[in-house]
Amino acid sequence: NNSDLQDHMTPMNDMQQSRQYKKSMSALMKTLRNQGYKTINVIGPPGSGKTTLSSLIAQNDKWVHKNLDTLLFDDSGTKSTSPSSVIMKVIRSEKHIVLDGLYYSSLKSRIESVDLFVVLDTNMLTCSRNILHRSLRAQKLKSAEKISLSLIRYFFKYFFIFKRGIHRVIPVKKIYHF
Repeated sequence: NNSDLQDHMTPMNDMQQSRQYKKSMSALMKTLRNQGYKTINVIGPPGSGKTTLSSLIAQNDKWVHKNLDTLLFDDSGTKSTSPSSVIMKVIRSEKHIVLDGLYYSSLKSRIESVDLFVVLDTNMLTCSRNILHRSLRAQKLKSAEKISLSLIRYFFKYFFIFKRGIHRVIPVKKIYHF
């Protein structure tokens, strides 16, 4: 169907308006409420809509939204020397929290503390388009969101390495595909 293809090719802000996105969001929120989850981690490649989805979840259910880029990187782009401990401290400090980001190197340390990992199943073309669109808009970007060699390297690592590894590391019962 041509309209389904168009939905997948549209930047996240426009996609929020689509029926498909609203239906998926409604199903996710129903799952979150019915299961009584307290800690959610939205993961996906750069440009997949992690921050957008995390913000919507937080707004709908009054959860605290924490972006891992903001937690783990300072304004100059320097990464925390102990990402696992920073993330775990934040998880323990909040009753209901939505984490936004993957940081594969610290994934194993938080599996027990996260109730549900929402994996964004977005294709490379859509993510690339969203990254470019985000970069071209006149707005202040976090250092980890700016187009850089590091972002490009991480983008390809996600699709060719991390995406497969996620399913080997996270128990299936803790994964929700969105």
